[in-house]
Amino acid sequence: MRRLILLLLLFFTACKPDVSVRGKEYNLVTETGLVITLGFDAHTDRYFGKAVNRYFGKYQASRNKMMFTPPASTMKMGPEDDMMAEEKYFNDLSHVKSYQITDKNLILVLSDNSTLHFMENSTTFETGETAK
Repeated sequence: MRRLILLLLLFFTACKPDVSVRGKEYNLVTETGLVITLGFDAHTDRYFGKAVNRYFGKYQASRNKMMFTPPASTMKMGPEDDMMAEEKYFNDLSHVKSYQITDKNLILVLSDNSTLHFMENSTTFETGETAK
């Protein structure tokens, strides 16, 4: 009986999704100087942010694995370099395979093992709304 309880406890603990990014927002600064935000809703599996355009989607995280659905976004125009950086970032999101959190940094690891390094913003979000 003790073994069964222990096995069930280990099973449910191992299957629990990692919520360490929930309610947090991170900033990425591109080579063009564009600041891209990436936030995670505190209560759901939704992400959101702002580059040239506002964007949002769903993600899955468990242990150190992470996957993003392709983002939906507004259609505002901006400087060509920023638009290209945003397009590359949106493409990179679809290739995220894992993540690491070190201090206040979020590192997204892509399928080609390249990385995106984000710095935590001090703002905490409850509903997916961004600060003004």
